[in-house]
Amino acid sequence: MSNLLTFDEYLINERLNEDFLKKVIFLRFGFSSKGMSGRDDPKSILINDKVADEVFLTYKTDKDIDDDSIKVDTNLPIIYYGGTRDSALAFLKKHKIKKENLYNKPEFIQLSGNKKKFHKLFENAYFIPKTVFSKEDAVNHLTFPIIAKPATGHSGVGIQKFDDRKDLLKSKDEFDTFSEFVDFKKEFRLLFFKDKCINIDERVTNLKTKRDIRSKKKDETLDFVYVKQDMAKVPFLGEIKKIAKIVRAKIPIDVFSLDIVINENNKIFVLETNAATGIGAGKLLKFYIEVYEDFFGSGLPRWFTDELVKKYNDPWLLINYSKQKKEIASSEWAIDYEELSKKTKKTKKL
Repeated sequence: MSNLLTFDEYLINERLNEDFLKKVIFLRFGFSSKGMSGRDDPKSILINDKVADEVFLTYKTDKDIDDDSIKVDTNLPIIYYGGTRDSALAFLKKHKIKKENLYNKPEFIQLSGNKKKFHKLFENAYFIPKTVFSKEDAVNHLTFPIIAKPATGHSGVGIQKFDDRKDLLKSKDEFDTFSEFVDFKKEFRLLFFKDKCINIDERVTNLKTKRDIRSKKKDETLDFVYVKQDMAKVPFLGEIKKIAKIVRAKIPIDVFSLDIVINENNKIFVLETNAATGIGAGKLLKFYIEVYEDFFGSGLPRWFTDELVKKYNDPWLLINYSKQKKEIASSEWAIDYEELSKKTKKTKKL
C-alpha cells in the first residue's frame, strides 16, 4: 500500500513529467553516484541516482556509447560532465552534439582540472597564493610553509604540506605546483553557473578524523563535512563574483566550482577550480534549474521548483545531519538545519 499515490500526488507527478522534467541532458562518464558527490552511504547514492534518472535525461557515456538504439535529442541543452574521456568525446561525435548546446566544453574542462595549467594561467592574479613550478624555485623563492600538489587528482590525495626547506629537499615525491601556505580560518566550496554563485558549502574538517591540509598524510584524502551556507548571511559574495568573472574570462566554463580559503584578515584566496566538481542531488537540481532557464529563456514555475526541493534536496541535505551536528554548529553562516529537519518531518506526516 505504501507505493500508492494520493490523487493530488498523482496530478503533481503527471504535471512534472509532462511539462518540465527531462528537458536537460546530463552527459556523464559512467562512474558511480559515489564518484559524483563524494558520499558513499547508500541513502545518498540512491537519491543522487533518483535525481539523475527522474529529473534529467541522463546518459553514461562509457556504457551508452555502443548502444545504437539510443537517439539523443540534440535540440536540448546538455550539462557535459565527461571530461576528456575517450568514450565521452566519442559520444559527442557519434550523436553529432551541437557545441552551442553544451554547458562546459571539453577543451576548457582540462584547463580547470589541471592544477599546473590553472596556476600558470593565473600566475599573477591577486587572489592566487604565490606559486612556482619546481622544487628549486620553491626553495629559493617561496616563504615556508608551502603546499605541494600533483597536477591532477582529487580529495587531497598526493598533496603535502612542508614546514621548511629541509623537509622539502628530503622528499623524493614528484609535484607540479608549490604554493605558499595560507593560514586560513575558513574554507569553502562555491558552486557557479557562469558568473552566478548558486551554492556555498563551508568545508568543515570532520571532527572524528581531523584530516585537513595541516595534518593529513600524503596518501590520505581530506575529510570534510560540507555545511550548506545561508547565502543571505555570506559577506563576500560581491568579491567572489568579481573573481568568477576573471576566471571565466580565461576559462569560459559554465558549470564549475571554486575552492577558496579566507585568512584572518578576511582576504580570499582561490586554491583551484573544477569543472567536474562533486555534485550530489541538491546541486544537480540547482544546475537543472539554471540551465533550463538559461537555455529556454523562461523561468520555471515556483510550484515546480518547490516540489523538486521537497522531494530531493531537503532529504539529501539531512541524510547525515544527526552525525554532523557539531561540525554544522561550528559553521557561522550555515542554514538552519534544525528548522529544516522539523519542516521535513512535518511534511512527511501530512
